[in-house]
Amino acid sequence: MKPFAIFAMLVAVVMIGYVAQGIRTGRIRFKSWLDVRSRSPISFWCSVVVYLLIAFGLLFVATKETFFPT
Repeated sequence: MKPFAIFAMLVAVVMIGYVAQGIRTGRIRFKSWLDVRSRSPISFWCSVVVYLLIAFGLLFVATKETFFPT
């Protein structure tokens, strides 16, 4: 595996863990503000979706880099 693929997988796993912790506690930090599920559920779930999209994108790039090198 290339170092970039290892880094991308590590960042994706950390982001997924951060989302899991945020869902469990009901609070997730996005950029410079804190989204709380009880006060603003739409922005909370949008933050969750954004984090997961980035994480899955990084996993896709790591998979492509590992199995289909150019």
